[in-house]
Formats: sequence, structure tokens, C-alpha cells
Amino acid sequence: MFGLRKDTPDTVEDGKRAEVRINENAELIVEGQVSLVGADAETVAEVEAVNTLAATSDGFAVASYPIASEVHVGEVAGKMLEGSDTFDALAAGDYAANDCIAADANDTGTTPLRGVTVARANGGTGYLVSARLTTNNASWTAGVRVDLYSVAAPTTALTGDNVAAAPKFANNAQFVGTFNFDTMSTPTGSDFRRGIRDDLRIPFKCAAADTKLYYRLVTLAADANEAAGQDMVLTLIADLN
Repeated sequence: MFGLRKDTPDTVEDGKRAEVRINENAELIVEGQVSLVGADAETVAEVEAVNTLAATSDGFAVASYPIASEVHVGEVAGKMLEGSDTFDALAAGDYAANDCIAADANDTGTTPLRGVTVARANGGTGYLVSARLTTNNASWTAGVRVDLYSVAAPTTALTGDNVAAAPKFANNAQFVGTFNFDTMSTPTGSDFRRGIRDDLRIPFKCAAADTKLYYRLVTLAADANEAAGQDMVLTLIADLN
């Protein structure tokens, strides 16, 4: 909260980028550029707004309401963001335990990992708190591991579909975390299979110029019920800092 006397023509300037004044109707006028501080980087917004003031008995006008903006003054709670990615699994043959599930047989040296948006700003940070994996193949039985990276093409290439997963130490700095869908279930009468994790708390930081995390799916057990082109949908829910 701040105040200006309505009987004075004074203006307040912030480095000549913004002007705040009170007109003859006791209205607060804000014009120009306002520097918004509190994000990872300074955000500058063009503001043209009018906010009515409540005049006190001594003529001192006090702003009663903040001007509408994307800045949440005093906010301390996090913000939730849900992102999803869908791909058609190659599934050219039966899967063995510890096989990668991907859209093709190429490794990441040729075909980068797929990504899920988990942040609103480049280099965003937060916690993954929930995840879902859904396939349109109701006969699928194997549990699935999700390996997460901050880049689409890790330093040492990761294997492709139907090839044994082989994580490398050289990718450790780009590795974010991992979690399992130990079981996936088919609701009665449905045509899909789904795994849900609502107990996650995996800290993450996106790459400096990115808002995504990248993933590879890996089977936890053998599965001979694959269907070429079956959809795999990974959904991640993040609590952002």
C-alpha cells in the first residue's frame, strides 16, 4: 500500500520508465514501463491502468487495490503445471525386461529423447509431484520405469526401442531422476491401461534455455502383448518454485 496527496500535482518516476500521478478526480494513473522484480529474471511490462483511490478525511488518497497484473504480491504458495507427451511405440517385437520403449529403434545420438513441458520459464525449477502413464493397449502387462534428463540428447547416447537400456555415468550431470510404475491396471470396461504415481517429490531444474524434461521409458518385466504403434502417454505434474 502507498499514498499520494490528491491536492498536489506531484508525480513519481522510476528511472523515467514509469509515471504515477493522481488526477483531479482522485484517481491513480500509472503509465509507462514498470519493472517487475521477483521472477528469475527481471520482467518489464507496459502498463496503462487506472485505479480509483479512496480519499481519507484529511485528503490523503490511498490505493485500495493492486493494479491487475501477473505479479502475485505476497504469494508464497507454489504453482502447479501439468504437461503431457504422446508417442507411438515401435514395438517391433516382444519386450524383454529392461528394454527401452521408444518411437523408433534409433539411439539418442540420432533421435533425441521426447520431452514434457514442466516449467513456464526457461531454466525453471520445482518438484515433480505426480505422474501418469497411459497406453491404449489394454493387454499390456509390464510395469515401466521412467528415466528423466534435462537435455534431449545426453552426452552418451541412450538406446532405442526394444534394445536393453544402458544408462551411462557420462550422463550423470544431465540425469534428473527416475521412478517406476510398478503396476498398470485396466479399469473395468475400459480399452486402456494406466499407471498412476501421486507420491512423487523429485526436484528438477530445466536447462537454461528450456522448459522441458526429457525421458526414456524402460520395461520392468518382459511383455509379449505389445502392439506396433500403440500409444504411450506420459503426463507429469510439477509444483513450481
